[in-house]
Parts: sequence; structure tokens; C-alpha cells
Amino acid sequence: MFKQSLIRSTWTVRDGNEGELMIARERSLVGAIARRAIDFVPDIGGWIPIPYNFEFLIDGTVAGGMDRKFQLRDRYIVDLSGDHDKRVDRRLVIALAIGLDALQNR
Repeated sequence: MFKQSLIRSTWTVRDGNEGELMIARERSLVGAIARRAIDFVPDIGGWIPIPYNFEFLIDGTVAGGMDRKFQLRDRYIVDLSGDHDKRVDRRLVIALAIGLDALQNR
């Protein structure tokens, strides 16, 4: 998983028995590379907003995602419409979205 996160951010959500529940992966490879490249520009890298959007994969299938909307305050759209069987607790997904916001803005 570390190697995947070098190119685009990838997070694994596990249950209490270390079983994989879901993977959150940055949707756009080009956007991920652009964000990493702009971070190396001194003094202005943090001022250029490049959005990050994640897709949520359950058993290798895209079950939804999280899209960041730029406004005066950050706004996110979280979608799990592909998880018809509700295999992942929605509260966990909300916590994941909050964590992704905090960790991606580091």
C-alpha cells in the first residue's frame, strides 16, 4: 500500500479483525501528481489549490467517493450509492471523510 500512496494517496479502512472493509484512493492520477509537484515550489506551493477527490472501493469495486468543493469554506460531497448492501457503516465513512480532510491538508 505504501508504494501506491507514493503516486496517489491510498488509505485502507480495516475492521476490528484487520479485515479490509474499504479502500479510499485518490481518484485522479494526474491531479495527484500535480499536487505533489506543486508542493515542491517554494513559497507558493501551498497557495495553489488543487482539489483532491477520493473513490471508495469495496471488494475492488467503486462504491462511491468523496468530492471536495471549493467555496469560502471547504465542502465535501460523500457518496456511497454503490454500496447497496450497506456493508460499510455510514458513520465510519463520515469519520473517514473528516480524517482525509485533515490529513490531506497537512
